[in-house]
Amino acid sequence: MTRKEKSEATLNKFGVPINSNLPNIESSEEANFRSSGEIARRAEALLAVSAVAKGFDRKWAIEFLDSGGGWEYATLEGLCCTNPELPFQH
Repeated sequence: MTRKEKSEATLNKFGVPINSNLPNIESSEEANFRSSGEIARRAEALLAVSAVAKGFDRKWAIEFLDSGGGWEYATLEGLCCTNPELPFQH
């Protein structure tokens, strides 16, 4: 059973709808696993993007990312697409 099939079986078990047309995911050997710290920094970057999308001031997002070192895990494209004022400048 492939990694994708195992993941889909687990999701089906819990009644989570899935898109069966998605491509295969890499094997466990090929996957690039992240540390809990890296996952937390990425979550913070996503929080900043979603906050701006919901109307928070971009200055707040910049300060938030500056305070936690989140720039390494943020994409400027993500922040740009949340606000019509382009380009985003850090």
